[in-house]
Amino acid sequence: MPNDLRWHNFRLKITQNVIMLVEEVDQLRSPKINVVHIRVSPSDAKSSKNKKRKVAEDNEIGNVISQSFDNVSMSIDKTTEVMAKCFSKLYGAEVHIALGLLDLDPILKTEAYIFLMKNPLSKEIFFGCPDDERKDILLTLISRSKN
Repeated sequence: MPNDLRWHNFRLKITQNVIMLVEEVDQLRSPKINVVHIRVSPSDAKSSKNKKRKVAEDNEIGNVISQSFDNVSMSIDKTTEVMAKCFSKLYGAEVHIALGLLDLDPILKTEAYIFLMKNPLSKEIFFGCPDDERKDILLTLISRSKN
């Protein structure tokens, strides 16, 4: 009896799309049998399953969207950090210190300082190259600007 469950004096009989609760009464005490019919339409059964599945899918989609927003937020933060480093201002004191390390004569050092402070792109090129190449880069930049 796979579709027949028993509790004390009640029996739940399940047939296709119909659930019946049948009270089993001892035939000697009472000949009556009370039957309650509850009809469940197939669309309601499917609808319930579909709703549960849809809720699970919605939760999964919500988690994916939330994770995507978190990823975008982290990427924006990282980009902001990188951009801040790329476009950080180099003040005159930093330029002066860097030029002092190059062993330039005082007149050339002054010219280079003024040149770099007037030309932000040249300043970026100067500070973007390795320390051991800065003197050659600086002299090249200055000579090209004069031509």
